[in-house]
Amino acid sequence: IPLGSVVGFASDEFDIYRLATHLAERGWEMNALQFPPAMHICCTRLHAVNDRENAKRLVADIREGCAEFMKTKDQPATGSGALYGTTQSIPDRSIIGDVAKTYFDAYYDVRGEESLKALQEKCKAYAK
Repeated sequence: IPLGSVVGFASDEFDIYRLATHLAERGWEMNALQFPPAMHICCTRLHAVNDRENAKRLVADIREGCAEFMKTKDQPATGSGALYGTTQSIPDRSIIGDVAKTYFDAYYDVRGEESLKALQEKCKAYAK
């Protein structure tokens, strides 16, 4: 029986959300955390099937990403990692719910171009 099934990761050397994106591209579902920037994975039996080959592959993918990002420490995250990391830098935390609602309203709106323009206007208003 394992002592724990949740494993957390953080880095003082590079943007940890870059590693989360790297792992997601390889099929691993990491959960991003804030304050401090970090991520975690909840390990289950599915991670240890096939004579621990999945666990070995996860460790290899983490090592590969860390080695790559240690060479380019100052590069910011991209993709969903960048979006998640950006939300923690918003000084007025009270608007995050409104921004997320506006984003999802526009994302799922089927009206197309007019919806995009409305989202851009709302974002401009928040930036003021």
